[in-house]
Amino acid sequence: MKTLNKKFLLGIILLTFVFHCQTEQAKKQAPKTTKPSYEQFKPNIQKRRLQFYQKYVQSSEPAEKEKIIDQSREYLFKVFVDSLLPYWYGTPWDFNGITREPGKDSIACGSFVVFTLQDAGFKIPTKLLQLASEKIIKYLSQPKDIRRFPNSAPMQKIEQWLRQKGDGLYIVGLDCHVGFIINKNRKLSFCHSSYFDPPLMVVNQDFNEGSPLNYSRYRVIGKIFSNEMLRKWFLGQPVKR
Repeated sequence: MKTLNKKFLLGIILLTFVFHCQTEQAKKQAPKTTKPSYEQFKPNIQKRRLQFYQKYVQSSEPAEKEKIIDQSREYLFKVFVDSLLPYWYGTPWDFNGITREPGKDSIACGSFVVFTLQDAGFKIPTKLLQLASEKIIKYLSQPKDIRRFPNSAPMQKIEQWLRQKGDGLYIVGLDCHVGFIINKNRKLSFCHSSYFDPPLMVVNQDFNEGSPLNYSRYRVIGKIFSNEMLRKWFLGQPVKR
């Protein structure tokens, strides 16, 4: 009986070893997937933009056109937040940074906001990055989607307003800084090229984490990706105010 048990145990060990070897061999033979470069990734957005454009111009029903706008907003918000912005994480900050390539050289806060929107296909002038943050917000947001908060406004009040406005992408202007607020699935974060030391780089921080957003005395916030902005996006028209 003991001999049989030993043989049975030996067989199990042998089978386990063979299975492990086959699994490792399969891993080695499986095709490796590599993340496309930023320049390879951007045309994917433009391809989808043209698809929305075709659907929009071919539709004659106002309700259908509104549906296409909603679909484009859902797509653009997801691809911008989940795919485009992460390419920039870790790119060094510099007051005069103007790199157009994530991870190479450095980028300032205004350049980060303007360049990423341009790379998503929005026709906005590069000179925007030289303007005060509130002017950038006024250029890109509808008046009804802009809110200024007094110096004494607690973060809880700002958070409450953002949650009332719902999921979406926001631009926030601070004392001497500008960045994105992401409201996704009721989770808030602040994505920006940070001049705080650390991190001195592009980061996506928790909304309540120590950052310029928390310590600024001046805060103006505008929600973007309005119907008008999206219509101009897939029609390839300049965004104007």
